[in-house]
Amino acid sequence: MQHTQFGNMGGGICLGNCCTGVGNFVSYCIRKFTMEQPEEEFEKDGLSDADRIKIENAMLDLAYENSYAVLTHEISFEDLLAEKAKFGVSAILSFDPMDGPRKKDIEDIISYYVGLDEPEYYLRCAELKKILDREEFIV
Repeated sequence: MQHTQFGNMGGGICLGNCCTGVGNFVSYCIRKFTMEQPEEEFEKDGLSDADRIKIENAMLDLAYENSYAVLTHEISFEDLLAEKAKFGVSAILSFDPMDGPRKKDIEDIISYYVGLDEPEYYLRCAELKKILDREEFIV
């Protein structure tokens, strides 16, 4: 199990499915470093560019994972919110849940999964393609 610490956040916060987990870690980072502080404050917290990239990649991955789960009805958006609220974190999606996904949003998820070049993600791409083929989307 690999732990990756970021800057001066302290306490062994990890990026992975151990300790606090990706969802909690990313939500912590979102609250602490993006919503509460302007861009220039990152330097004061000791985050390097590499750390910021890791955080952004983790956020993107989490947003696509959550979006896939909602789009394929593995979980409803309301249940996703409730699940995340148990841990005091926010649910991150790659699309606006109030407007629903646009065609481009789903195409972006497919492109992301294709870029991962893993067999399980090709199956996800096929499932997302089925959704694209049967749904009407905002352009």
